[in-house]
Amino acid sequence: MPDLWANTRVIGLIQRFDNAYLVCRAANDPAAPWTFPTGETMPGESCETAMRRCGESLLGMRLEIDVGQPPIAAVLEGRPVTLRYFFCGVLGERPPQPPRVEHRWVRKDELLTLPVDPLHADVIRWLAQQPL
Repeated sequence: MPDLWANTRVIGLIQRFDNAYLVCRAANDPAAPWTFPTGETMPGESCETAMRRCGESLLGMRLEIDVGQPPIAAVLEGRPVTLRYFFCGVLGERPPQPPRVEHRWVRKDELLTLPVDPLHADVIRWLAQQPL
């Protein structure tokens, strides 16, 4: 039986109590664009489990998944993938050692001014239009 979520990237729209969103980039590359925390599913892993695993391993954050968005078909690096965005909250955190990514919290209006990964451009425009 084929793996339903093979070639799937999970993307966290991690929101803080003050409506700020978490963005990140490689810790050793200050010229890299900002992105939402992203990871790939492993064979047999659900998207929700992958999102929680990525939050823990990438950011050191225990995530609560509030709601998942429907799958979006995309082509990345010349191959078809499925994107799954999840609205998440943070239940707890401890800095990963060594830090793999630099991260910061930004308001929705700041998202429009940051150099971000083009993959998220439509989602950022959509977020910016949503009421607080």
